[in-house]
Amino acid sequence: MLVVPALLPDEIARGYLGRIGQYNGLLDEVQIGMMLRRFVGSEAVSRREHAALELLASAAQIDLLAFLRHHTLLPYRKIVSLHRDQDAQSWSHRSLLWSQGMKALRTAAYFCPECVGEDIDFHGQSYWRRQHQLPGQLLCVKHNCGLGYVDSDNAWLKPPSFFLETAFEVRDEWVRLAMQNPLQQRFFEIWSGLAEQTPSIYSGVASRVFREKARALGFATRPGQTDRPWLSDRIVESFGSQWLATLCPILAAKVPGAEFPSIDRHILAKNGKSLAHYYALIAAQLFDTADEALLALVAAQSSDFGRTGSVDQCQVTEVTDSELIEAYVMAGGSHSKSARVVGLGERTAALRLKGLGLPALSKGALVSLHAFYFEQNSIDESAKAGGLTVEQLLDLLRQIGVSFIRAMKRIVMVPSEIGPGSRGQRPKALNPHELSGSEAGIKFKFAPQKKCVRRHLSQIGLPEGASPPGKYPFKLAQAFPR
Repeated sequence: MLVVPALLPDEIARGYLGRIGQYNGLLDEVQIGMMLRRFVGSEAVSRREHAALELLASAAQIDLLAFLRHHTLLPYRKIVSLHRDQDAQSWSHRSLLWSQGMKALRTAAYFCPECVGEDIDFHGQSYWRRQHQLPGQLLCVKHNCGLGYVDSDNAWLKPPSFFLETAFEVRDEWVRLAMQNPLQQRFFEIWSGLAEQTPSIYSGVASRVFREKARALGFATRPGQTDRPWLSDRIVESFGSQWLATLCPILAAKVPGAEFPSIDRHILAKNGKSLAHYYALIAAQLFDTADEALLALVAAQSSDFGRTGSVDQCQVTEVTDSELIEAYVMAGGSHSKSARVVGLGERTAALRLKGLGLPALSKGALVSLHAFYFEQNSIDESAKAGGLTVEQLLDLLRQIGVSFIRAMKRIVMVPSEIGPGSRGQRPKALNPHELSGSEAGIKFKFAPQKKCVRRHLSQIGLPEGASPPGKYPFKLAQAFPR
């Protein structure tokens, strides 16, 4: 008989899974999952028919959507939708539950030592809280103290109290800087406010609100506005690259004066698509208070203007050739992406770009043309370099006009947001101890390429060769005063 404890307030699903294991003496997540399937009566059904979150919600006797909203990070991942009126019902799609439902937003498990003591006094046990697992969150808002963290994927199988004397500690200087920077607090207030919004803010609405505010503040909002600063540069300056590395390392490491596509191109696009925390960063930078940002977004979402498609139609301003060429460079030679950047229809943009001598380019075409023009290779060698036939390369060369060479030089110089050797992954959010000595530059971290991971309690501990930079200055008995 499986013992299923009651869910606790703000308990993260992964921690709840581990707590069920603790109550039943189970040693790894695979065993816990098998017992849960047996407990809810789905043992005979294919494993793919029930995601872990569905099993947990059934075992806790709570509605699935309520479980997702209050005990997972999905609301924080889905603050913006690509479709109007998309609500939390879309979260329950099984493919989403499998791919993102239990996925952490950073590599370590975080806890507040003060909350641990209070939880033991009130609940009789400590547990992992969802609010502490947001990337960039380094202090407990309730106690204004630094968080502790365990840089191990196995930490969830033990309660936070188990790690009090061995966990890494967020240093006082990090806490002081966080408390002195109002933008960080504003960022989390906006992110949490948008996570509670139903339905999610439509991305077209968010783009229009941000674009209008950025334009009023003097930031570049269209291609070719080189006389205006990039919003991404101001965000790095305001938030600080050290803290940003705990949220999005690729932004923290950006070259000053260079466009950062996930933010700057998001503002330019008529219907931008970006990661959730970029929306919250933009809002925190552009608006003076969290309430002002949330009110602007919610009001635009609620208005007829935001719902009827006028958002897409309001950008019917004339696009100059120079703006279109700039969009072509940003889009890496893609006609469809160029169209989205400037807000034109794909057919219209494609016809104009062809008229300017700028053909649609695949990755292979870029490689071949670069080899031909800049490496001075022969037609045969250049075609082979990009995997094209000689006839395909000759056809491209016939389409090229006078503007292409200048554009091509800039396309190959556009920095990639994906690190070398990353297999297409985004860098993971860093933990404070991984940023010590970062004066030499931020070192990106990527998830290991593993098909299957069995997480056992015996594997819990610090990374090999690592030692915590500091322990909490108290004993277990002192941590939990009675």
